[in-house]
Amino acid sequence: MLSTRVDDEVEIFLLLPHHAPAFFALLEANRLYWSEWLGWVPRVTTPDNVSDFIQRGLNELAEGTAIRFGIRYQGELAGRIFYSYIDEAARRLEIGYQIGQAYVGKGITTRAVRQLVEDAFVEMNMNKVEILCATENTRSRAVAERLGFQQEGILRHSEQINNRYLDLVVYGMLAAEWLAHHTR
Repeated sequence: MLSTRVDDEVEIFLLLPHHAPAFFALLEANRLYWSEWLGWVPRVTTPDNVSDFIQRGLNELAEGTAIRFGIRYQGELAGRIFYSYIDEAARRLEIGYQIGQAYVGKGITTRAVRQLVEDAFVEMNMNKVEILCATENTRSRAVAERLGFQQEGILRHSEQINNRYLDLVVYGMLAAEWLAHHTR
C-alpha cells in the first residue's frame, strides 16, 4: 500500500525519502511535545537524520519486519503511524503512532489506527495486533481503549526517556474480536 484514503480528511501513505523535509519540519514543530514519550526525538537533529530513518523503514519493509507510514490531515503532514515487529510466523504485529500537537483532539489517530488494524486483520491475515504505550500517556492509551483493545499487562520500567523509567501498558486485539465488531 503506497497510500490509503481513510476518509475525506485522513490519508495514510508510505514514508519515502522525499518526505524527509516535511517530516523534519513536523518534528521541529513538535520536538518538545514528542520528547516526553519518544526517546528517539533528541537524536534526530537534521533532515538527513530523517532521511536515514525513512531509508531504514524501507529496508524493514523489504525484510517484512515493519512498515512506516505518514498521516495526512486535510492534505497536511500531521504525524506517522507504523506496523512494527511484524511476526509472520505468529501472525502478530504491533502498531505505533505519533501525531502533531496541533492535530490532537480531531480523531485523526483513532481513524488511522482503525484503518491499520482493519488492514492487518483483513489484508495481512494477522491474528493479533498489539499497541504498547506509556502508562502515563493517557492520550495514546485512549486510542487503544476507544477501539476496544484489551489491556493485557504492564511492562515495568521498560523504557528510559528523559532520565526516567516508564512502565508500558500492553493492549491487544484478536482478529476474531475485531472482525465480530468492526468489519465494514
